[in-house]
Amino acid sequence: MRQNASVGWNRQLRLTPLTPRTYFRAKVITGYALAAVSIVLLCVAGLTLGVHLAPGRWATMIWLILIGLIPFAASRRAAPATYSLSNRSGRLSVG
Repeated sequence: MRQNASVGWNRQLRLTPLTPRTYFRAKVITGYALAAVSIVLLCVAGLTLGVHLAPGRWATMIWLILIGLIPFAASRRAAPATYSLSNRSGRLSVG
């Protein structure tokens, strides 16, 4: 949050019509999109280095990795700001 404040990001967020739910959802989706790149690279590395698994095992591994990301996506690390909807406009207030 301090990093966001230093570049004025908190002020920018307050000026947008984002709700906390929308902001959090975007952060989670972004986190999963970045994780997808890592998962693809992990699978390519495994295939390149000779890992032999049945397709169902690959799918299970990927599914378990995605499930394992849930606590990180829902934690304060994924959404470091605190939110309040104290104003009546329903706009996001970060701080």
